Amino acid sequence: MPSTDFLVQNLVHVAAIFTLVCFMFRDQIKLRLFAALGDALLSAYYYLAFAEPLWNPMYWSIANVVINIGMIVILLREHRMSLLSDNEMTLFRCLETLTPGQFRKLLKLATWHEVEEPVQLTTEGEPPDKIFYVLDGKVNIGSRGGCWSGSRSCSSAKSHFCATRLRPRRSPPQPRRFMSPGSKASCGRC
Repeated sequence: MPSTDFLVQNLVHVAAIFTLVCFMFRDQIKLRLFAALGDALLSAYYYLAFAEPLWNPMYWSIANVVINIGMIVILLREHRMSLLSDNEMTLFRCLETLTPGQFRKLLKLATWHEVEEPVQLTTEGEPPDKIFYVLDGKVNIGSRGGCWSGSRSCSSAKSHFCATRLRPRRSPPQPRRFMSPGSKASCGRC
């Protein structure tokens, strides 16, 4: 069995290995976990390997451990999806390129609207001042060249994509309108 002195003297090498291995991970949680373990072992080395502990480097190593553990907690919270409503989960599945944390930041900027009556979202030729995402319902789109009518729905979690089905409707040219979900009205005379 190796002596205690041998183990203490080699703590610095084990700590360095953990620190080097942490840089091999792309996953932030694993990277920070190995960095924290490396710094924790390094702190133990600074405390145990010398007659008088090396307090200053030990404090900085402990500070690194605390910061990495704090960031691991933040990252784990960002990856948690249990706090989302059903509508938010449906939208998250539609925006599959976003991480849970990015999606939560987007939700803080967004407002939800459920409407029963038609609502004009944009007008042709005028740049919109907001971004609209119709999660579910009927949408009518009109343009000077014609009208389109369709339904908007997000698929289930199995297929992970969103689809809008529009079919042209023949009609006289009308001003362009975007109608909200649940709208029973058509665009112009369509």
